[in-house]
This record gives sequence, structure tokens and C-alpha cells, in this order.
Amino acid sequence: MSATASSTTSRTATLAAAVVTSTPNSLPSAPVGWVTGQVNSGYPGIGWPQTNNTAGFGIWGTDLGIMWENGLTGKIQLAFGDTFSGPNMTGDWRSNVLLLSTDKNLSNGLSLLPTGYAYQFIPSAPGALFPLLGSEVTVIPTSAVSVRDQQYVNYMSVRSWDTPGRWTTNYSAISMYNQATDKWVLVPSTIRSASWFGSTTPYVPGNQNFQQAAYVLQPADQVAEGDTQYLYAFGTPSGRAGSAYLSRVAVGDVTDLSKYQYWNGSDWVTGKPVAAVPIIGDSPNSAGIFGPIIDWANDPNVLGGYLGGLFGAKTGGNVSEMSVQYNDYLGKYVMMYADGNNNIQLRYADQPNGQWSAPITVATSAAYPGLYAPMIHPWSGTGKLVDDNGDPDVSTLYWNMSLWGNYNVVLMETDLSPLKTTVV
Repeated sequence: MSATASSTTSRTATLAAAVVTSTPNSLPSAPVGWVTGQVNSGYPGIGWPQTNNTAGFGIWGTDLGIMWENGLTGKIQLAFGDTFSGPNMTGDWRSNVLLLSTDKNLSNGLSLLPTGYAYQFIPSAPGALFPLLGSEVTVIPTSAVSVRDQQYVNYMSVRSWDTPGRWTTNYSAISMYNQATDKWVLVPSTIRSASWFGSTTPYVPGNQNFQQAAYVLQPADQVAEGDTQYLYAFGTPSGRAGSAYLSRVAVGDVTDLSKYQYWNGSDWVTGKPVAAVPIIGDSPNSAGIFGPIIDWANDPNVLGGYLGGLFGAKTGGNVSEMSVQYNDYLGKYVMMYADGNNNIQLRYADQPNGQWSAPITVATSAAYPGLYAPMIHPWSGTGKLVDDNGDPDVSTLYWNMSLWGNYNVVLMETDLSPLKTTVV
């Protein structure tokens, strides 16, 4: 019996039908419509979805659009970065805002629920900064996930904006939603200091490589009875010049950093982030005249990598602002990120610590100058989305892309069917 993309709606069927052929160099993508903004221009072909307008949220410009499904409500939650109520980054500024969506037909854009003026939801935590030497310009979400009906947002405390594509963080940490108080609160046990002077939490070698995150939850139906279900947490250093590293933690231990395991290329090592090796974007030599010193300082064999907290993370990997999903349609883990040429790349793998495919270019900076931060819609490939006819929309990967010129987020679509063939 044939299992085609149009008729495949269950996980069993999609896994049986997923046969990935040779990797193409690129896949075409197209803009569907603006997710945020009030006056967006300069990109022909990006229409304005009639169902959406963020004027009521006090949003003229913002970025990121990290998406995850709230396990309690079933709604899609969207976390955005620095947000302004006026044009040209003016007006009421918030470090981050949170919006909601229940839209299941994304072929005409992503509509947002009218929740009113969007206030900052992740507060600054001055008490977490290093005494006297600490400074902070903003707190930016980098990834989010719902685990056992609890909501976790990983964010970075930005110390300074440096040169284009480079910034320095104090630390990364998890903000957790407290249902009793209806507030998001910092979980102190999750603070990862980026340097010796990053926060009141002592620096741990290797934590500089986990300043920005990408979460993906292991599918429950792939966990044998009695086995551990894991949350995989990818990490990159601050900025856009580092490599991607991988950790995992049991779903019951998300806020306990001592329980995290790090992929060293052949095995999982518990409690030692310095053991993690690049899985994407490895560079043998950091850039610049101080590159050799940075590489030496980050060597685990040199004082256990402790000097990495003084000289900073290795550069040259050029992996930035990742998003990772388990895609039911393909039966694969799918990763998206921006590379050193500011092009959006997609890769797939059977397991997060497995062999990732060669990169597939899905959007270029030539077509979309100033693009960054591809964020996957979690309902892509799951059968929860429908097309205009009400049929399951399973072969389309929907993702948010930020555009610096407009300083807003646009919804993109990529047809994944070329990565899958029909089997009998």
C-alpha cells in the first residue's frame, strides 16, 4: 500500500514512509506574510496577512519569534526579543515580549490572538550579575519548550553589543513560568556564567559554549517503557561566530545543571560542559591575531579549560541562532541556523548526536538582506496544520525569519517533499 504525503497523517505512517534521498544543495522557500510590524516594506512578494496586525500589542519592530506549544493550553507561544512601539527603534522599549497563536492554517500567514499590549515577560535580574563589575543591556530569549506541562524559556543576559554579529553575554539561564503568580521567574540553578565575571554563579569551563540554546524534546513514543525521555539542548556561544554543541537532560531534571550530559563525539559525559565537542560548524582555529590564545585557553587539557572563562569562546564555526525540531513528516530531527555567509541552512539527522546531513540552503542574504534567526513552527509536519481546503498540511516546514532592515519577523514556508520519497 502506498503512503503519500497527502494521505500520511499519523506518526506510524510518516515514519514508515520517510526515506530521505540524496541531499540537495538547496530548497526553495517563500515568504507567507509578516508576523509583526505595522509598516513593512522593501521586500517584494512578502504580503501583509489580513488576519494579523501587531499595532494593538504596541509592537512596531521586534525580532526572533521563537515558537513552542504550551502543553497545558495547546496554544503556540511566541517569544520575541528587543521590542519597540515606535518606528526606527523608538518609543516604549521592552527586552522581550510574549504573544499567542492558535492559527492552524498558515498558508495565508500566522495570526496572533488579541491579548492586548505586550509587556516584558522575562525581567532583568540585577542580583544575578557579578558584583560591581556587572552590567546588562538586555535579556533576550533564545529557545523555549514545554516539558511535563511546565514552560521553560532559555535566555541570555547581554552585557554589551559589540561589532556586527558579535555580542558579549553575562550568562544564560532558564526563566520558568509560575502558574500560581502568573509570572516568569529566573531559576538560579540554571545560570551558566559566560566568563569568570559573568554572574554571581561561578564560571564552569565550557558554559561559554551554551549561551544561546535550541531545545528539542525527544518524542515520547520513541522512548521504550522504563527508559529515560530526554530534552536535548543545543548550545552556541554568544554572537554568530561559534560552533554548535549538544547536551541532554532527563525531562525531570531540566533545572539541575549537574544532571546535564554533554556529547563528546562518542559518548555522553555528565556534568562537564567542557567535554562537549562541536557537532556543527567546527573550526580548528579561531579567527584573529588572538585566535591561537583563545584556542589554547579553551583546550580542556589546559587547566581543564578554565582559562576559557577569561579569553572567551572559540570562533570560526559561524553557526548562529539555531532552531531544532523533530519532524514527524520526515521522521528526522531538523535543524535550522544562519551560517557565516548569512544564509539560512537546514540539516536533518536520525538522532541529535548522530550524523547530520550536509547543509541545505533555504534562504540567502542576497534575496533577503539582513536575515537571521530561523525559528521553526512546532506544528510543522505533525498533521496539526491544514491547508485552505482543510486537508492536513504535513509536508510544509513553516518558520519565522527576522529581517534587520525592517526589524520585524516574517513567516516563511519550505516544501520538504523533495527530501522524502514514496515507498510501497
